[in-house]
Amino acid sequence: EENEILREAAAHYGFRNQLLKLIEELGELSREAVKMLLGEGNKEHFAEEYADVEILLDQMAFFMPLYPLRMQKYREQKIERLKQRIEKEGGGEL
Repeated sequence: EENEILREAAAHYGFRNQLLKLIEELGELSREAVKMLLGEGNKEHFAEEYADVEILLDQMAFFMPLYPLRMQKYREQKIERLKQRIEKEGGGEL
């Protein structure tokens, strides 16, 4: 059901509107992250903004059919690179 709601929202609002909304929500998440660093943030609000971004990112998959496969590949590559960086910096072998 969740996937169907996301698909319907993507179709209803369209790529341009949802991309603009994603940019807006990324800004809100960024501002909340800065507040967290300054000790003025709120973990609940951060979580809410994170969810907004995640929902819009999920909708982007409906506009780019190969997105999930490509993103998974890029994600795996970047996680491997992160693992190697941690090990190189003396964080132990993962």
